[in-house]
Amino acid sequence: MPLATIMNLKRQDQKEHDIGIKGRSCRKGLPESLEDLLEDPRALEITRHLRSLYPDPITGGEWDLIRSPKGGGIMGVRSISTLKPFKQYGFSVENKDFAAQENYASWKFVYTPKKIPKKPTKDVQSKPVKVE
Repeated sequence: MPLATIMNLKRQDQKEHDIGIKGRSCRKGLPESLEDLLEDPRALEITRHLRSLYPDPITGGEWDLIRSPKGGGIMGVRSISTLKPFKQYGFSVENKDFAAQENYASWKFVYTPKKIPKKPTKDVQSKPVKVE
């Protein structure tokens, strides 16, 4: 294999690692713009989710923004790259949907709100059950 091909593959491998880190950084809620993650105007005190706006590591360009279907803010980002990822298996639970994807554009870094468990309600009408 020519040295240039090996170097290109190594660069893609590094970019693939970077997209995971930078994509996860953008999973911070539903801001109106990525700039809001630099200093979140929704918070009462200064909240910075990102240090800077990172370009898409695969393309070097801007991220494709995934908007909330209910309107409003951004719920995630993804690359627009059609390159096939090297990594196909062994993803974290958070990124399990990345397994066996055909391209980086299928790797969607989407914010999923944590579900708050409902407080159990006390049934006033309940009677103790007699166990024999």
